[in-house]
Amino acid sequence: GDSVYVLGAKLVITYSWVKPPVVVGAYRQFGVLTSSTFDTGQTSGAAYNSIFWTGVKPAGTKVKFQIATSNNQAGPWNASDFIGGSACDSNSWWEPNFDAAVEIKCYSQLNNKRYFRYKVRLESNSPTYDQTPQVDDVVINFSP
Repeated sequence: GDSVYVLGAKLVITYSWVKPPVVVGAYRQFGVLTSSTFDTGQTSGAAYNSIFWTGVKPAGTKVKFQIATSNNQAGPWNASDFIGGSACDSNSWWEPNFDAAVEIKCYSQLNNKRYFRYKVRLESNSPTYDQTPQVDDVVINFSP
């Protein structure tokens, strides 16, 4: 991401939201954003607890998440490394309600690793695709 320096403090911009292009008077069916790499600062790895997001979720739309973790900042960050949901696999996603945290629970796959990335999948309402969600903030809660 871009870096901004204000009063000597570094703020790293981890994402920016871009409104999806309009297609035949409607939004795209879905879009997926992958975050930059986050460093928990825990050399022995962190425990990943929950996902929380804020934004706007019109009726019929969906906001889903997957997480990948690594002890190496360079990854790997392959599609198969991102997991979610109760199955804790790459075909499953967590779908937290707006303004409510969801527990991660995929301890054996994700925990005790220092770095993480998340994927967020924004799904427009079917079948009209005239509404789309907007994610303003994503909070991944972890502990040492």
